[in-house]
Amino acid sequence: MNTSELLDGNRTYQLDTTGYSTPVHMMPGKIIAFQNNSDGSIMNIHQLVNAPITILVNPDDNDYAEGSLFLDQGESLSELNNRNFEYYNFLFSQKAL
Repeated sequence: MNTSELLDGNRTYQLDTTGYSTPVHMMPGKIIAFQNNSDGSIMNIHQLVNAPITILVNPDDNDYAEGSLFLDQGESLSELNNRNFEYYNFLFSQKAL
């Protein structure tokens, strides 16, 4: 199945996945951030913290999208309690992020 194909929402589809592959379904107007580990090279939190982040934008019919990203070191809940984290809001409008 072509991953960029627009599918009718009133049907059921069977999607094949293998290994580290996961189908992603994005609502129009949303932005998601992710770290690609399709090769399985990220094995611990220290590698994950240093891995590149990809931002995927799926604009709606008005060329608008929004999303957010939360980043911490992944070590303990004290990061949350001490507000030792980063939080970003993304807005895509007029073909600019």
